[in-house]
Amino acid sequence: MRARTIHSPSSTSIATRQWLLVLAGVVGGLALTYLVIEREWRMAVTIAVTVPIIGLAAVQIRYAIFAMIAYLIIMADLRRILIPFVGWATTDPLLLVGPAFAIVLAATAFATGRAKLDTPLARWIALLIAIMVLQMFNPAQGGLVVGIAGAMFYIVPLLWYWVGRAYLTEADVNRLFYFVLIPMAIAAAFMGYYQSFYGYLPYQDQWYDIAGYTALGAKGIQAPISFFSSSSEFGNFLIVSTALLFAVVLKKKSYPLLILCAFFLVECFLIGSRGPIVKVLATCAAMWAVLGANRGTWMARGALGLVIAVAGLVWSLNQVPSISTTNERISHRVNRQSEGLLGAAEEGSSVRGHLGMMIHGYRRGFMNPIGSGLGSTTKAAAKFGGEGMSSEVDASNVFLSTGLPGGIAYHVVMFFMVLTSVRYWERTRSMTGLAIMGLLGCMVLMWLAGGQYAMSAIVWLCVGALDRMHRDLELSDSRVTE
Repeated sequence: MRARTIHSPSSTSIATRQWLLVLAGVVGGLALTYLVIEREWRMAVTIAVTVPIIGLAAVQIRYAIFAMIAYLIIMADLRRILIPFVGWATTDPLLLVGPAFAIVLAATAFATGRAKLDTPLARWIALLIAIMVLQMFNPAQGGLVVGIAGAMFYIVPLLWYWVGRAYLTEADVNRLFYFVLIPMAIAAAFMGYYQSFYGYLPYQDQWYDIAGYTALGAKGIQAPISFFSSSSEFGNFLIVSTALLFAVVLKKKSYPLLILCAFFLVECFLIGSRGPIVKVLATCAAMWAVLGANRGTWMARGALGLVIAVAGLVWSLNQVPSISTTNERISHRVNRQSEGLLGAAEEGSSVRGHLGMMIHGYRRGFMNPIGSGLGSTTKAAAKFGGEGMSSEVDASNVFLSTGLPGGIAYHVVMFFMVLTSVRYWERTRSMTGLAIMGLLGCMVLMWLAGGQYAMSAIVWLCVGALDRMHRDLELSDSRVTE
């Protein structure tokens, strides 16, 4: 076997990095000074966030990626914190930090040859991005500005795939999961518990009054959102964190971590959304199932795990009437969850409504094979004068936005994502492989939910890393056989 050659950085490249750091510091300092003088506070905060991450990328790009993910997790609350000082802005430069970072790193990956179209998943994602770029110019969405804004919701998340594929190894994915996401999930859960019991902090209440986000519920009983822009993204973050911990429990037999899993799940329950609860139970059952020796045992183990999970959930919900509390926020959320989950099969259940929206999205996508435009199913449509038509599910939304070509391409991408995940798990039986399967399971039908700025970036970053890890395994196997 030929030994690997380890290349050390040359003195020229080190000097170049040092000069880039100095240049970034000087330009950033001058820009920040000017913006403060001109009282452009949000832009000043944007520069203050961006320059350190640029400097970190020049030193260690992987840590810069971790820092950017951490920023995306807290970004929504950072925007809210600024309200008492500078007011609220729907078009906020802070929203552009993540997309700019993803664009620059993806472009750098292609320019340096790190990003290659050497796997089926890579080729289909490249095709999907090309279709989406064309759909930016679809006049049916209400104008080019809607299409450009739609690219922020659909194309930017896919760029994170190339970032993960180019720069992250299996060790990096583990660091992201257990040294970035889990600590931040603990902090987010504490904030969520505070909001669940005591309500929003003053600046968050001010944002609620300005934004008029009625989906969170009436004043005084709003759903907790923690650091995120929506309760939906907060719930997804909690269940993904639960799945990541559950992978450690299953592989390392670290049963005390189940207490932390329960800590996340109780707060997720208090959010009041049924979908995340159902998905995390099904995902954890599937994670336990794939521990079986072969695929033949997976179905039986999965069915048993699901029965146990559902039985435990039903028993827990039936204990709800015996719980008494004077906290109106808690009682409202608990009763909402209990009624929704126990009555999921009844007439008028929200389950049927969501399913109907998804079916309608597919039907409308097939009826309009050229698509309605990239931004037509995003917040950008209503914001910039278009007609919003979201079906609340990424698979059918892509059909609506990009028509048959894009819808089919995205479904092929989903197929290869799942296939790659399963094959990687079968080959390695590693905790990382199991954790990524848990991540994908918890985020199913929301993999390309571009409005969830942090979660969509995390999903596609990890999918890119997964594809690279699986490709490296195949290359290693082929060298051994030779």
